[in-house]
Amino acid sequence: MSLYKLELRVKDTWGFAPSVDVSPTLTSNEMIEHVSLTAEIIRKGSYLFTNLYPSSYILRIGYKSFTVEKNVSIDEDKIIEITFPAEFEISFNVMNSYGMHLKEGDISVARGNKILQIPIEKGNAKVFLPPGEYDLKIYLQNEEVAKQKINIHGNKEINIVTMHTSYFHEGIKYLGIIFAIFSIIFLIWKKNYMQG
Repeated sequence: MSLYKLELRVKDTWGFAPSVDVSPTLTSNEMIEHVSLTAEIIRKGSYLFTNLYPSSYILRIGYKSFTVEKNVSIDEDKIIEITFPAEFEISFNVMNSYGMHLKEGDISVARGNKILQIPIEKGNAKVFLPPGEYDLKIYLQNEEVAKQKINIHGNKEINIVTMHTSYFHEGIKYLGIIFAIFSIIFLIWKKNYMQG
């Protein structure tokens, strides 16, 4: 009896190899004993099952609450490609250097050669991303005001404080400086006027 190989190639919804272990297994109801076969990792996102008897199998991959099952009939060496649909909700709270929400702007989320732009509305933005490491940049009027790396392995809320200042707070600061200068001038003038 001939034995066969099954190569499994897994990509996430962005087209990259998943950055998490999807633990591929094969089972078959045609086996005398119920056995779960595991794959050898060839490289990131590629797995190999070897020495498979001709039969119908159920291929399973999963991470957290995400599971994909596929019926596979093995009667020759095969290659199967699967897109793993795991995506998590990422909520951003974007603030200026005084802790007030930015009214507008854009968030750039990049991984590999793929970039996603997300608009900021009233200091908030949401996006669904597959697990992985991303480069995050915040833009306000096409000027970069913050950046950081983020790792996504589940739903996440991210608070970001940018270098952008509040015009209101900057105005108060400058008014305070002007008031202090005028107060000093007034005190010096009053002292000189009272003396003579």
